[in-house]
Amino acid sequence: MRISSDRYSQRCYFIGNLSKNTQTDKWILDIGEVKCRFHDDFSFDDESDWYNPFTWGSQILGFWKNDTDNPVMPSRAYFIGSLLLENSDFRELRKSLEQVVKNSCNDFFIYSNTRTIDDEFIEKSIAIL
Repeated sequence: MRISSDRYSQRCYFIGNLSKNTQTDKWILDIGEVKCRFHDDFSFDDESDWYNPFTWGSQILGFWKNDTDNPVMPSRAYFIGSLLLENSDFRELRKSLEQVVKNSCNDFFIYSNTRTIDDEFIEKSIAIL
């Protein structure tokens, strides 16, 4: 899922039993529970499926005020005196710092708590082709 310049995903986990229907020769997943959570990947690596250095810029991290004495939160829109930072800028910082501070700027993940979804709209058995 992509919203604006932010990239994250909603992940769903289907919990149940898998069996094979010998008459149809298809696998059937009988769903007992569905759990979902949000996942965000802070790897600062542009995904190759949508990033092309000849047609698109690196993923935007926001516009940042260039004033260490009076910092503000980053903005999605340009404002006077701001710098546009992208994934590629963070990768350059990581490469520079790696020579001085080992394991600096490591990637990390954020996961939300899982939420169980159970309503009449969830298909309880799915044929897997």
